[in-house]
Amino acid sequence: MSESRKLIDCMKENEGKPWISLEYFPPRTDAGVTNLYERIERMKQLDPLFVDFTWGAGGSTASAPSAAAPSP
Repeated sequence: MSESRKLIDCMKENEGKPWISLEYFPPRTDAGVTNLYERIERMKQLDPLFVDFTWGAGGSTASAPSAAAPSP
């Protein structure tokens, strides 16, 4: 995965092109973690401008496996 960058910089670099963003919800099981990584690999071919992980919305995924958390 690439390093974190400011969204505004990504937008400037891609001015005039359609922007795609992806939102993922953390899985609740170890099998879900595996599925998430496979899905991310497939979806990266879309070349998204950014990816967002919605973590703990309403407390529903607050205790999801830590393996789904991105590495610093």
